[in-house]
Amino acid sequence: MRFLAMGAVAACATLLMVAPASAQQAAPAAPSLAGNWRRGPDGQGNPSYLGRVETPRGRASTFRQGSTVLVSGWAVDTTAQGWSGFDGVRVYTDLVEKQGTMVAEGTVGLPRADVADILGNSFWGNSGFSATVPGARTSGWAEGAQTLYVYLHTPGKGWWYKTVNVNVLKGQNESLQFADDPIVFFTAPIEGDYIVRSKFALTGVNRYNIQVVALDRNPVTDPGNQTSGVENTGIDRVQVYLDGPRGVGRLLDQPVAGGGIPAPGGISSFGVNSGEKPGGGGAQVGSVTDNYGTQFHRTAWTARLTELQQLPDGLHSLYAYARSSVTGKENVASVTFYVTP
Repeated sequence: MRFLAMGAVAACATLLMVAPASAQQAAPAAPSLAGNWRRGPDGQGNPSYLGRVETPRGRASTFRQGSTVLVSGWAVDTTAQGWSGFDGVRVYTDLVEKQGTMVAEGTVGLPRADVADILGNSFWGNSGFSATVPGARTSGWAEGAQTLYVYLHTPGKGWWYKTVNVNVLKGQNESLQFADDPIVFFTAPIEGDYIVRSKFALTGVNRYNIQVVALDRNPVTDPGNQTSGVENTGIDRVQVYLDGPRGVGRLLDQPVAGGGIPAPGGISSFGVNSGEKPGGGGAQVGSVTDNYGTQFHRTAWTARLTELQQLPDGLHSLYAYARSSVTGKENVASVTFYVTP
């Protein structure tokens, strides 16, 4: 049986160390056609795969013990007919035959229109994959180099893998009251949601309001170097990407940090358009965020997915990055959803 998606990309927060700001805004690079997938314990036949692990980016990617790591990329089986050829993705700390520990299971079949364009095969437009390694798994890793083994499964040829090396640093300040913050998750859409395009067309609205909750519960202890963030949420920036993480997906909204000042021609830094209150324009999330403290009653950041009528039918993904104004950490949450006519 063929699956468009297997597993679940967690809609809870995941921590990812990021590139310098100058690199964050660079246009996504064309996908590398790297092969070199290696046969897993049940791998069969000749390798016929293209693709790469794009995140993390090797030892250029540095993260701390206890942080959560996003693993993503794309792959196709060039012998597959009518689809990309893979139905599962898993991440291990060593070779399976050496009793490596599985630390994540993720989603395949994610949109990658750039891959379809480069390879000239429209059926390979859903060749993306994504998985997250939770902080509980990385907290015990030793400092220094760590190799991740990314395994992809194809029904006819079993498991094949690539490796990526990352650099692990000692865990951040253990005295933090909430060491895993900032918290970030989607409330619209939620995992597996269907966005029915015709319902929006009837009202003449060609956009969908994406809503993200983001907050850091850690108090400001050094006012000279820390701030309470926008609307006292402990967050000074949220970015939302469509159909891929930063560096691959399309940036939908890049809020301006602080004060809720509208970005030129677009969305305000907190909430939605100028004149709307933070948390407006989407689902009421107060009952959810009150679990973290009543001061976080209205912590919804809203970005608008415009040109909804032009968005292709099928599976799509969103990635929201939230940066703490207290610790400087950035967490990322992801969600998959479907667009239908």
